[in-house]
Order: sequence, then C-alpha cells, then structure tokens
Amino acid sequence: MFLTGETLKEVTIPEGLNRFQIAKRLEKIGITKSDYFLAVTEDSKLLEKAGIKSSTAEGYLFPDTYYFYSGVSPFVIMKKMAGNFRKKFLNFDRKYPGWRKKYESISDNPEYAVLILASIVQKETSKKDEARIIAGIFLKRLTDNGFTPHVLQSDPTALYGCLVQVPPPPACTNYDGKLSILLRDRDNFYNTYIYPGLPPGPICNPGEVALDAAFNPASTPYFYFVAKGDGTHQFSSTLEEHKKAIETNRQ
Repeated sequence: MFLTGETLKEVTIPEGLNRFQIAKRLEKIGITKSDYFLAVTEDSKLLEKAGIKSSTAEGYLFPDTYYFYSGVSPFVIMKKMAGNFRKKFLNFDRKYPGWRKKYESISDNPEYAVLILASIVQKETSKKDEARIIAGIFLKRLTDNGFTPHVLQSDPTALYGCLVQVPPPPACTNYDGKLSILLRDRDNFYNTYIYPGLPPGPICNPGEVALDAAFNPASTPYFYFVAKGDGTHQFSSTLEEHKKAIETNRQ
C-alpha cells in the first residue's frame, strides 16, 4: 500500500519509452500503481484537464528526471510530465517559426503530426547526427511524388499497434520476431507499410533530439536507410542502392 507523502522518490524516464513502460517504472520505484497511471492516461476528462488534446497521453509524457512522493495522484504525475512537454514544444515552436508549412500537406493538425513523427524518429535512431536526416526522409516519403504510395515504412509503428489495439491484430497474436509477417497485416492500423500517411498517434514519448529533428528535418536526397548493426544507418537515394545496402549490412 502506498502512503501519500511517505517518501520523496526520484524517477528518470528515458527517451523513447511508451506510457506502458513508464507506468511499470513508476510502480517499480514505488510511486504509484501501474494500472492507476495507465487509467489516468486514457481518461478523456483528466487528459483535457492536463492540457492533452488526444485520446491518450502517449507522446506527451516528456522524458526527464522527476521527483514525486510515493502515493501521489497519478494525475499529478501525468500533468507534471505533460507540462514539461508543453514547455519544450513551445520552445521549438518559437525556434522554428516556419515548421507548420512542412506538415500542412499531410495533416490538418500539424501540432499532433510533428509529435507523431518525432516519436517515430525517436524509435528509429538514438544518434543526434542522424535524427534530422531520418525525419527528412520520412517527410519526403509522405510528400514527394517520387515516392509512391506515400507510406512511411517504419517497423516500430507496427510493433506499437500490437501493443495498443484491442483485440490485437492477428499477426501480433503469435508474433515471434519475424517482422515480414507482421508488416503484411492489414488489420494493424499502425502498419505504415500498408497504410499511407502518419499512424493514428505517437508510438512513444520522444526527447529533445527527436523533437528538434521533427521540427527542423534535414533537406536530403535520400529516401531509404538501413541499420548497419553498430547503432548507425546507411542512407540511399534509390531503391537499387538501398537493396545493395541491405545485402551489405545484413551479411
């Protein structure tokens, strides 16, 4: 049982965790029950009170180090994290005043679109020097007529769909790590290999590097990238180059 005000506890939320992982971390440290926190992150009235204009708090729980008393209201935790996110968002909004134009052609809600893209960039790379390149590639895939259909082709989005869709998409039920099967599942609405445009919502809670990249994506000749196995990526401009890069890096 948690006793309000019993102990002040420190919790560090790393970049890229989803709200389910954050909930488990909060419980492990002894701040609040995982189920209590998740319930708050899905409560429409509490989300509105916290200034979150979405169906869940995913994406708005800014990664940082926080201090909470054990037994504190889960709403207080969510509101604190969301307030931190809002400050960061406004900083980038002021820093890059023309950023909305990049998103108006793909979404009628640029503020939500830039957050969704930032969450995908966060899951694709942890490298600061690659984040803006990858953000630029994803925007090109959605807007450049040289890349049709306009699909993101991001593996982490489909994996997130397995986590949040109820009931789970068929391919997720017996998922054994073979992404090729997962990425053919049309019942997974986060499957960006099949569904064009951005997925329904953020897939994690991005940090400052990923947010900066989404607000200010690099202008790049690339359309493709593949992991090299050392935490970095090889970028390609054509599908032929990309296929060769896959062969090289997966031998």
